[in-house]
Amino acid sequence: MEFSILKKETISFRDFIGYEKDVYIHLHNTFTEQIAKTIINEGFRFVKSIDYTTDHVTNSCEEEINYFTLKRKYYGKYTIVIHIGVELAKYYASIHKDKILKELVFSEKSDETNEDDMNYHFLNKQFIKGYYIHETEEGVYSSFFDPHKKLDVFHENIENIEP
Repeated sequence: MEFSILKKETISFRDFIGYEKDVYIHLHNTFTEQIAKTIINEGFRFVKSIDYTTDHVTNSCEEEINYFTLKRKYYGKYTIVIHIGVELAKYYASIHKDKILKELVFSEKSDETNEDDMNYHFLNKQFIKGYYIHETEEGVYSSFFDPHKKLDVFHENIENIEP
């Protein structure tokens, strides 16, 4: 399987995360580069909410990002960077009258279940900016990345979300 990598460059972790104010940022560490590449190609797998396996950070808070880096370094040397457009999330939230988790709108439900018999969801790969390799200080960018793009499948997902 060929991976969809746009580019790889030497960059600081902070600069790789970016300084955009119009995105929600989530970070997730993993142990192998193979898993990081799979996430770029298939999307980010989670159960119920991405908040269970990622850390939401504010891009303007250096201390928060530094804290995340120290706190999660034992979870792997590859950090997946996820950006979800704020306006995109607000748009879909305004369509649905009940409070919904933004990541469910942007995810595909899998038939695969975890040990608690809960279904996995795959966050669309367009929200994966890429991954950062802490040992070499390199950022690897996904060619699928577009955190602001509306897809028809998101409208379908809204209709299928259970209240």
